[in-house]
Amino acid sequence: PETALLLRDRGSRDPAEDVRFYAINTLVECFENDPSTATWLKERAVSDPDDAIRARAADLIARRIQYSPEMLSWLKDRASKDSSEWVRAKLQAGVVRAESNSAETLVWLKSDVLEPEFRVAAMRTVGEMYRDHPDTLGWLKHRAENDSVDGIRAEAVKTVARGWTDDAATLTWLKSRADNDTAGQVRAAAVAEVARGWRDTPSTFGWLRD
Repeated sequence: PETALLLRDRGSRDPAEDVRFYAINTLVECFENDPSTATWLKERAVSDPDDAIRARAADLIARRIQYSPEMLSWLKDRASKDSSEWVRAKLQAGVVRAESNSAETLVWLKSDVLEPEFRVAAMRTVGEMYRDHPDTLGWLKHRAENDSVDGIRAEAVKTVARGWTDDAATLTWLKSRADNDTAGQVRAAAVAEVARGWRDTPSTFGWLRD
C-alpha cells in the first residue's frame, strides 16, 4: 500500500531520528501482518545509524512479529554483533522475551556473550524461570563465587538467597560469602540476605553482631 511505502521511506531516509522512530512504530501498528514489514525492520535494526532506532526495530521484531526459529536465531546474531553495548543488551532481553523456558535459551543466558548490563537480568531470569533445572543452583553459586564483576556476584548471592531459602545449605553458604568475598558489595548483599531471610533463626542475631 502507498501508506506503507511512505512510512518505510520516512523510516529509512528522514534525517530526523524522531521521525524515523515514529515511522517504524506506525508501520508496525498499521502493517504488522505484512511480510515485508519484518524484512524492512530487520534492515533498520542492522543499518540505522542511531542506537535507539536499531534497538527499537529489533525489539518490535521480538514483541510483535510472529515467532519463528529463524527470527530467534536472527535476534541472537544481532545481540552479539551490534556495535553498541547498550543495543546488544536490549536485544539480549528481547531474546528472553521471545523464547523463555527453553533449554536453548538457558544455555544462552549462561553464556559469556552477554553484556554486563544484561547479565544481572539474565541472572534473575535463570533463578526465576529455571529454578527447577538441576544445574541452576550450582551455576548460580559458581557465578556468585567466581564471576569477575562484583555486581554480578552480588546479584547471584541475592538470587540464591531468595530462591532457595528452604534449602538448609543456603544459610551456611551465605555466611561463607559474607565472610570470604573480596568485595564489600558482595559481602553486604550476603549479610542483608541473611538478615532478611533468616531473621527468626536463633543464631542470626549473634552472627550479625559479631
